[in-house]
Amino acid sequence: MANEEHPACETALDSLLNKLASEVSAASPILVEMEINPGSALARKAAFLQGFKETNNSASCRLSKICVGRPITKENFAKMHSTIKQLAGISLPKNLPEFTNHCQLVSLEDANSVVRNIELAQLERIFSPVIFVLPNRTGVLVPIQRVYAEQLFGTSAQMTFIPGKEAVLFSERIYLSSRRNLHTLVEGSILLFYESGGNGGAASVVVAARCLGSSVIDKRQLPENILRRGVIENSELGEITVNEKIAVTRFDNVMLLPRTVSLPRLRDLGCVDGSNLITARRITDEQTAMILREGYQQ
Repeated sequence: MANEEHPACETALDSLLNKLASEVSAASPILVEMEINPGSALARKAAFLQGFKETNNSASCRLSKICVGRPITKENFAKMHSTIKQLAGISLPKNLPEFTNHCQLVSLEDANSVVRNIELAQLERIFSPVIFVLPNRTGVLVPIQRVYAEQLFGTSAQMTFIPGKEAVLFSERIYLSSRRNLHTLVEGSILLFYESGGNGGAASVVVAARCLGSSVIDKRQLPENILRRGVIENSELGEITVNEKIAVTRFDNVMLLPRTVSLPRLRDLGCVDGSNLITARRITDEQTAMILREGYQQ
């Protein structure tokens, strides 16, 4: 139930459903069902944007979705295939397809044995939070300072009395960087946020997310609806780049790694050279899969 006349209602709904999906799927994938009041247009819109769908044999006020809560890799694919089918009767392909682009079609078979083709981008929304770690799907190591990581992802184990940034509430957030990153932070790539070691930072990969694309915008024309989804203030934009243009990267499906992957381990995997990680760096699909495998290793 929600007061849809309140100006912050849509943000609250988005935050609530996003947090719910992450928390209930922490131990294992789960099927979530939700009832909304008939006529609650804003709640219905927020639910659809989070991947909820109408259930097949119920009133339109009952919605459901699968929350996977972890990357789907070749190592856990058989288990995820079985679990998702058991939860909702949906069968994934027999094998993980190779990645071509974020809009590629993936064939699913529903409980009635009807085969449907769905875009990968939409599939990851329906099963969110999830990232399909497909062959040829590369990743990007994205450096972020500790103070910004805490505000953007809520990574700090210590609570604070200082008001936090609004960005952590949104399912879709933004990362601001130099325009040189435009062709690195591309749509469909897997973002692996590396918290720098300065000021007590973890010096490790702490968060995974999926990139929704990047664009270049004049720093003086950044709209408020973009800035509120990030953690950089207008007065701090000059610290990112001296140029008038800045790269704005949108991302979602944010997942905090249960186990962080340290800088020495990243060097062992060949992801980082002798210098510290100070700019976004593309890595191979195999390196991406290894980082996520270690991040979710029990």
